[in-house]
Amino acid sequence: MLKDKLLNEIIIFLKKKILIIENELNILTEEKNDISKSSAGDKFETSRAIMQIEHDKLNNQLIQKNNQLKKIELLDRNKKYKSVNYGSLVITNTNYYLISIGLGSFTSNNQIIYLISLSSPVGKILLDKKKGDSFFFNNNTEKIIDII
Repeated sequence: MLKDKLLNEIIIFLKKKILIIENELNILTEEKNDISKSSAGDKFETSRAIMQIEHDKLNNQLIQKNNQLKKIELLDRNKKYKSVNYGSLVITNTNYYLISIGLGSFTSNNQIIYLISLSSPVGKILLDKKKGDSFFFNNNTEKIIDII
């Protein structure tokens, strides 16, 4: 239940981010078209070049958020984990970690959950650990209480 609710909240969060980026892209496209109607010469070229750079940055962010959304939506919500792997929610004596996309800290029900990838430093440490195992990270020892 905890993991299912968490994944739903992450999906809603990512969809909101995607809508914001799409809106910014639409506004930028309109502004770029308005400049082309009212400007001439070097000012026109400079303005369009700056806007194109911003458009490319936003487009890359949109692609990244869409990829993150797909990865979260594809996680098996019912899979039982005997060891930490992609898709597992790891509960330690001090932290919660969702091994999926590198999104940083995410708050759900007043609980901070770290969304990390397997390629992150703590993701590499956690990989294949089992319930009851301990690990050392950031000068702290954590014990795995559960893997969902």
